[in-house]
Amino acid sequence: MKGKVVVLILIIILEGTFFTSTCDAFQGPYAGINGQAVFVNDVELDVDDITFAPGFGGGVEGGYDFGLHRLEGEVAYRNNSVDQVKIASLGRGSIDGKGDISLTSLMLNLYLDFDNETKFIPYAGLGIGIANVSFNNIGASGIELLDDDSSKLAAQVTLGIGYIVSDFLIIDLGYRYFSTDEMDFVDDFGHKVGEERYDSHNIMIGFRINVKSFKF
Repeated sequence: MKGKVVVLILIIILEGTFFTSTCDAFQGPYAGINGQAVFVNDVELDVDDITFAPGFGGGVEGGYDFGLHRLEGEVAYRNNSVDQVKIASLGRGSIDGKGDISLTSLMLNLYLDFDNETKFIPYAGLGIGIANVSFNNIGASGIELLDDDSSKLAAQVTLGIGYIVSDFLIIDLGYRYFSTDEMDFVDDFGHKVGEERYDSHNIMIGFRINVKSFKF
């Protein structure tokens, strides 16, 4: 019985009949920007294990708000400095490393907004696109290890909540999981290393502006 109730609620939500929109005036084209705190999972290459310090990122987006759904294009950048490196050939534990990992992505995102009678709008989204991941001057103990990049398909899942400040401004707070397909790299010794994904957890804050509200 509980399962049937859950299914019924999901159907009602997806049909958009349960929610009463509080931001009809916001429908139409919009633009936005966000800043991110970026946490990258450890990368285990063939001969090196690399961990990263918390980093930063940001993105700009433009799209169209259809009411219940939003469709947008997004360009984003993320960067994390190397924290520790474990070099298998040295036969010892992790040591302080240098360099950083950066990512530039171009994504197409689809969001579902759960409008209600308050100014808070929870939302969920999926995105797909392409990302270029770059290892920049990675090294440890005076040994230069990796300086290469790879472009792969990428996907992301976003959960967040928007707050309606006015009929042209919404502030966003959200969480995003970002992942790429397996990457291939060539290290500084000419050896192919990789077959590892880039995975990151991102805490975001930003805002969206209703373009049609501006009077020129």
